[in-house]
Amino acid sequence: MRSIILSLFFLFALSLPGQEQFSDWRAVMLPRSDRSVEITETITVISEGDQVKRGITRSLPDSRRHPLRILSVERGGREENYHTKKSGGTTTIYAGQKDVMLRPGTYGYRIRYRIDRAVVREGELDELQVEIIGPDVTLPVRRASAEVELPPDLQVVQRSCYTGRNREAAGNCTMTAADSGRMSFTATGQLGNGEQLSVAVGFAPGYFDEPKPGSMSAEESVAVPWWRGEGSVMLFLLAAIGMLWYGYQSWRKYGVDPEGPPVGAVYAPPGDLSPAAAGYVYTTFDTNAIPNFTASILYLATRGYLRIEEVEEAGVFSTSYTYVLRASEEAPPTSALAPEQLFVYERLFADGPELRLEENYDKQFQKIANEHAERVKKTYAGRREVQTNGWKVLPLVGIFTATLIPAVLLLKSDTTGWALPAFVGFLSLGGIGIFLYAWLIRKPSAELVALRTELEALRDYLGLPEEKRKRLLNAPKMDKDHYEALLPYAIALGIHTKWSDYFGDLLSQHGYNPVWMSGAGAFQAHRFNDNFNRVVGSSSTPPGTSGSASAGGGSVGGGVGGGGAGGW
Repeated sequence: MRSIILSLFFLFALSLPGQEQFSDWRAVMLPRSDRSVEITETITVISEGDQVKRGITRSLPDSRRHPLRILSVERGGREENYHTKKSGGTTTIYAGQKDVMLRPGTYGYRIRYRIDRAVVREGELDELQVEIIGPDVTLPVRRASAEVELPPDLQVVQRSCYTGRNREAAGNCTMTAADSGRMSFTATGQLGNGEQLSVAVGFAPGYFDEPKPGSMSAEESVAVPWWRGEGSVMLFLLAAIGMLWYGYQSWRKYGVDPEGPPVGAVYAPPGDLSPAAAGYVYTTFDTNAIPNFTASILYLATRGYLRIEEVEEAGVFSTSYTYVLRASEEAPPTSALAPEQLFVYERLFADGPELRLEENYDKQFQKIANEHAERVKKTYAGRREVQTNGWKVLPLVGIFTATLIPAVLLLKSDTTGWALPAFVGFLSLGGIGIFLYAWLIRKPSAELVALRTELEALRDYLGLPEEKRKRLLNAPKMDKDHYEALLPYAIALGIHTKWSDYFGDLLSQHGYNPVWMSGAGAFQAHRFNDNFNRVVGSSSTPPGTSGSASAGGGSVGGGVGGGGAGGW
């Protein structure tokens, strides 16, 4: 009874179809002094008539950088009929004939091919990296191995083999040292269906010819259409010139700022601008928030709505300053202050009549400063009216995008190595150029230009040296009242150092001690301005805002070779 069951099981097993597979895959590589490599693949396939009906297929990358040449295709030791198809940078070999079907069985194929420029310079070494089993092998590979035949004068420095899926770097393979002119690699697991095998060998320089990046074979030159070579260069240059021409012509027509009106000496801020408003209108971008905030606080102090006490603390290596802000006994009338000034006064003393500022970040104080900046922007945005002309940027972006088409064609056809850095440089410069154009095409209103012209004149006046100041006609008297009146504006316009330096000796000679300031010693204008600005900035600003060779470390998917295999 037992023998009957075993016989039935054996007959059932024989009736099951076998699995088509590459039972053995062996590649022998011979590197040549001209940096090409000749590869002989001996592939044993078990056919069941499923995928492998007429023969096997072998797909290999075929690029301008690494041209492929098929040398021979054999089956069973005899020359085999084959044909090839090229698509998407890949050449596929179809071994066999369309009208000749194979019987199920085991067949041995031998494919010889050559890859030019396979040995590349990596750092100080010459490297050969070959993908033996590529990602598109559709049948399982039971055994896979590779050998490198070494010419007598070729010295191996390092070697590696990698298995796994694309860009993985598993090492499920064994290597034998160079012996008798050969070095071997053997995979230790099943491959195919995405599981790959790559080998890499680094050689000492001297054996191979020096690389010639610009050299191309006659076959390659003929194969390149004009529009992918010289034509793409011409189209790229024409498109780049078109960008420059359009940018310049449209800027001249739409982006040139109107001329400011002639103004003489200006001794007071224009119109009804507060110090923070003057700083906001004068600058193009919102980068003046902290000086504007400081200017609002000093405006409140110089108008008598708060007092500032300075506390000096001497350390071993430096001196630190603390400022205590104290509210006036009576709240200021609403009509006397600009909206942002009234807001600052109310927020500074919302929790009491005193606020202490140290050279440390204060989250609550930063919140007040940020809200002050938003109030200034909301209140005076209409005074900083700018016509963006954003629609003029769209044609430039279109031309830039169109320019990328010939640039990509040039990149694909390049064998010299200069196209990639040129392409990256063009992308970078083009992006910067578009942003610069978008800024230049902005056109301020005539009212804004006139206002900035007056503020520029006021700023010039605040920074005048004494010899030039004496020549001014009808200039105001240079006393403490004039100094205090314009000090907040000098801070907002970034000229407070020169303004205070001019008054420094003059005020000291008259024993000037402002009623809104008390504390450490005699008042020194430039020292107070610098220290107070620094402390306000510190309190309202969070801290901190202000390739190697694959033979030594790589992965599957690199180098030459690879591709796929299956049946047809």
